[in-house]
Formats: sequence, C-alpha cells, structure tokens
Amino acid sequence: MASDTRIEAVQRALARLQELDVGPLSEGLSSPNAARCLAAACAVLHPEALAMALDRPGRRPRDLAVVAAPGVFTAPLEWVAVSAAAGIPVCLKASRRAPRFGAAIATAFSAEGLEVRLAHSHDLGAPEVIVAMGSDEGVASVVATHPASRVVALGHRFSLAHVSADPDATVIAGLAADLVAYDTRGCMAPVAIFTTGAASDLAARLQARLAVLAASVPIGEVDPALGPRWRHRQALARVHGRALGAQGASAWVVPPEHFTPEALPRTAVIHEVWDDRHLGSLLVRWRPWLSTLGTDRAVPSALSCMFGRVCRPGEMQQPPVPRRHDGHDLLGCVLDPVWTGAPA
Repeated sequence: MASDTRIEAVQRALARLQELDVGPLSEGLSSPNAARCLAAACAVLHPEALAMALDRPGRRPRDLAVVAAPGVFTAPLEWVAVSAAAGIPVCLKASRRAPRFGAAIATAFSAEGLEVRLAHSHDLGAPEVIVAMGSDEGVASVVATHPASRVVALGHRFSLAHVSADPDATVIAGLAADLVAYDTRGCMAPVAIFTTGAASDLAARLQARLAVLAASVPIGEVDPALGPRWRHRQALARVHGRALGAQGASAWVVPPEHFTPEALPRTAVIHEVWDDRHLGSLLVRWRPWLSTLGTDRAVPSALSCMFGRVCRPGEMQQPPVPRRHDGHDLLGCVLDPVWTGAPA
C-alpha cells in the first residue's frame, strides 16, 4: 500500500472513531467533552500533517508497540496514526482505564486495511520498537521486561501556563479550554498558571469562563481519591490567598512557595510571581519533568528552553502534528538510526 493510500485509510479510520459515542470509552469524561477532545485529536492528523510527519530519513522498524497510560484517552492515537500511515505494523496496549477505546482504535484502523492490533495482555512479544507512556516507574518496567526492544520512554511530565499582567479575553478563553480538555488530565494540562499581574483579577475572570463552559461541556467522573487533596488545597487557598467557585469550575490564588506539580479537575491554581527570573528559580528543580508552557508573552530563552514545547494558551492540549513529544519526533525517533535531536 502506497503512503498516499495509507494516509487516506487513516483518515477513514479517524472518521469511524468520530462516529462513536466516546463518552463511555474515555476514562469517565462527559460525552460532550470526550467528543470535543477526540475531534481535536483527529483534526491535527489531517493528510498534510501526516505527509509532513512521514518525511523522515531512516529505516522504518519491522513493527512497533504502543503502551498507553491512563489520563488522556486519545494519547496513543497520534502514534498509531503516524505509524500506520508509515506502513509500520502496530500493536497497541491500551490503558487499563480505557481498554474499550484502545479496542475501538484497533477495530477502526484494521477495518481500513491498516496493520493495527490490540494486545490482550501485558505480553507485547518482541517488537523492534516500543513507545511507552506512563509513570517513570511504569516506563522503566517496560524497559526492563523487553531488553531486546528499543524503547522510546515517555515518562511523567507536567505543564504550566505563564500569562501577562492583563491578559485579553482570548487568553482567558484559551486557558479555560486547556483546563476543560480531558478534565485537566495528562502531561499537557496546566497544573498551575503564573502571572506577573493581579492574581485575584485573573482568578475571577478565569473562574467565570470555566463556569460558562461547565454548562455546555460538563465535568465527568471525579476520582473519589482526589477529594482529600482537593479540599486540602482549597483550604490552603482560602487561608493564604483566594478560592473562587466550586468543584468543576474553580480558581484558586495560592502563594508561589506552595506550588505543587499536580493538576486537579478543572481547577485553575494561580501563582503571582515578580518576573521571569522569579519563575525560573521556582521551576529549576522541576526541569526534568517540564513538558509544555502556555504563554501569551515573549518568554526569554532561559525560561523557554526549560520546556519541550511553548505555545499559546488554548493550544496546550492540542499539540500539532508533526511535532516532538517530550523531545521525541513522532516518527523520527522510531527509525534506524535512532533520532538524537534535542527537545524543541
């Protein structure tokens, strides 16, 4: 099958997925939010983007396994789509929390003549390359149990936003969209928002926008285990800053010394900083785990180079294709010789 034909087949497979009610397949998102997230994930996999992603030198592996992680139910889709378009047979190990969506991916792609199958156990066989997503411990386990495979390790990461003192309405809308997508799950969700302006003003504007979105794109299931952490951090905001809204549309102002790299569902945690140097000093200890920076500012290179990707608010949870995932080119990193570029 020629590459153009495979790209067309990928487009038909993506269309099949979008015909489904993916709410029940999406790790507990509401149906409107799941459909919105899937549509965004498919939109970036358009034919021109796939053709650009395939334009990489090197020998393509004989086969590839993709190990998905809990959090963002669409996360394996771009790896499967690009690999299938490249003619690489794919074995997908679905997330334990979204096994039915993994099965839906395999069914949709195989129905279009593409070599995509679902792994029904932890035994992946001996694929030439494995793309492993998840916790650092989980990825290390994949490496240890598949010594004959080359593993592209995509371990734990988190993302942040850094906005100007008086952001315009499009920035507020973008931040809210990034928080609503996947109910703030995944490594590209903003765990915190930093600003050099009045954090209380930003919190009020952002909470109002989150409340509007909650009416049309309701929050999904919330893990009961998050309840104690949510109440603890809300109390922290009430004592040391400001807490607005309720679960599902919250904005909290917290002093930067209380920064925690953990997202809570649809909760904007806002920290006020003096300047870029102040923010950089707060983040230096976290540098190995930084993923995406969403910003409306011209960020100095000393700060931007700490992140794998810098984009506008509203684009954090919608990375383009082709791109680099935590420094790894979507196709280039699985080719032979191994791609060794630095994060962009």
